[in-house]
Amino acid sequence: MNKYIYVVLVVVLSAFLLLDYVPGLHDFSSWVTPPVALFVGLAYLLDATETGRAIGVGINGLARKSLTVTLFFIGASLSRDVLKAVGVKPLIQGVLLWLAISLGSLAFIYGTNGI
Repeated sequence: MNKYIYVVLVVVLSAFLLLDYVPGLHDFSSWVTPPVALFVGLAYLLDATETGRAIGVGINGLARKSLTVTLFFIGASLSRDVLKAVGVKPLIQGVLLWLAISLGSLAFIYGTNGI
């Protein structure tokens, strides 16, 4: 993972060096660079230290639980009236997508012996 962070870091630093030479880059970088720099910096800190790795595991667990809660609330807001308004085709597509992803994940888990 470290090598990818260093590549992104070099790209971001190169963009800073080219600000004066590429027209329009300064306006673009003023609202894109701070979040990207924050993300890259946090990714590096979370990967570089043992404390960071422990925090990263906690953030990962929180993100997974938040995703589960979000999906629950999305599912809880569905009703027969909403499903009738949307139609049958999107429902079938959603069920087929869910089946494909779940069966693909199951096949991967059994194919790698649970690794």
